[in-house]
Amino acid sequence: MDIEDFIDDDIPEIAVSEPEGTTTIDMELPEMQESTDNLTDISPQLKTEIKSVLSYMDQLLESLPEDKIDEFANSEHYEVYKKLFEELGLN
Repeated sequence: MDIEDFIDDDIPEIAVSEPEGTTTIDMELPEMQESTDNLTDISPQLKTEIKSVLSYMDQLLESLPEDKIDEFANSEHYEVYKKLFEELGLN
């Protein structure tokens, strides 16, 4: 049997539309990797706040079960996390 045997050409296509009252925003978000290249352009106060939050998150991360820590360490976000710590001098 081929996949073609399961396709029914008589089934109409269903049109999907946006729910009423919603607006679609079409924009590209910068990658986190690119945004870390400009850490010198942020205000000293914001830099201090970012350092504080990252330090706190690092403490929370240490209290997670080992499998969750490994999951994070193997994720795409870990490299950005490490880069932020290096750029902000939190090593």
